[in-house]
Amino acid sequence: ITETPMLLVRGNERMLSPERAIRRILVPLDGSVCARQALPLAVDLAAQAKAELTLLSVVTPPYLQTPEVMGAYLQYDEALEVVRGRLGDELGGYKQVLAEHGVTVTPMAVSGLPGEAIVDEAIDLCADLVVMATHGASGLRRWALGSVADKVLHSITVPLLLVRAKA
Repeated sequence: ITETPMLLVRGNERMLSPERAIRRILVPLDGSVCARQALPLAVDLAAQAKAELTLLSVVTPPYLQTPEVMGAYLQYDEALEVVRGRLGDELGGYKQVLAEHGVTVTPMAVSGLPGEAIVDEAIDLCADLVVMATHGASGLRRWALGSVADKVLHSITVPLLLVRAKA
């Protein structure tokens, strides 16, 4: 995996048309330092293109039907709200840059499996670009990408900009 951000585009006419502008950028964030490393590039691209920026966090629901987990379901909606609030905090010092360039930022938290939810939201939002970090914690290909980045890479139909995170 390269240290340079890598743009992956599927080879179809719609994606490769020269008049295709970047209007919506989706940035998946999981609260980790690695994931946040994609944010500076996404902010810069959004500012230059005057694109909308959507910060996405995916909360995986508890699946087991045990008494311990059933209590977790009661707090699940609250957890989604907390995550939405934290997404705004992820921007930190970028808020002023985005405001100066008139970039709209939408924090979004959804429920599901991260890889599938990122692909689904990219389609639902009509995202023109997804910018995400790989976790970069190992030398092997799948683990170098991270399982979520690998899932997105193999499933997404919109351009994907992968930023190698420094562990």
